[in-house]
Amino acid sequence: MVPTGNVSNINDLERVQVPDATMTVAFGTDLSRVISMKLTSDISTTAGSRQGRDSRSESFATRFTRTELAILSRAAAKDGLKVREWAREVLLREARRSEDPLFTELIATRMILLNLLKPLAMGQVVTPEDFTRISATVRSDKRKVAHEIQQQYITVSPKEL
Repeated sequence: MVPTGNVSNINDLERVQVPDATMTVAFGTDLSRVISMKLTSDISTTAGSRQGRDSRSESFATRFTRTELAILSRAAAKDGLKVREWAREVLLREARRSEDPLFTELIATRMILLNLLKPLAMGQVVTPEDFTRISATVRSDKRKVAHEIQQQYITVSPKEL
C-alpha cells in the first residue's frame, strides 16, 4: 500500500520535544539494567546531520559487569559524554588508528641502536656524518619498519605463542 496525502516540507514541520523514555530489557534469565535513551523528533536537525555521512543503521551489543560499567561511565563523564557516545568515539578512534606513536618511536630507537652497535662492535669509528645518515634513514623508514613488525605480531602462528 502506498501512503497518500499532502507532502510537507521538512522546514514546515513543528519541532517537538520528546521526553526521556525508559524501558527495561531482559536478556536470558537475568534482568538487565534499566536503559534510558533520549528520543528526539527534531526532524530538521536529524535530516541536516545526515548530509555528508552515511546513516547509522548498524549496531552491536556487549555485556559489562557493574564494575566495568562504572569504570566506563566515569571515563565518559570526564569527557562530558554519555557512555554510548563515548564508547562509539573510542572504538572508532582505535579502529582508525593506523600506528601507535610510542611503538614507532621505540622501533626508531631500536633501529638507531642496531645501526650504531654493529660498526662499533667491529671496531669501526662512527663519524658525525655516519650518525647524521643513520638518523635520516631512521626518520624516513621508522613508520614502515614499525608497520612490518606489527604485521609480524598479527600473523604469528599459535605455535610461536
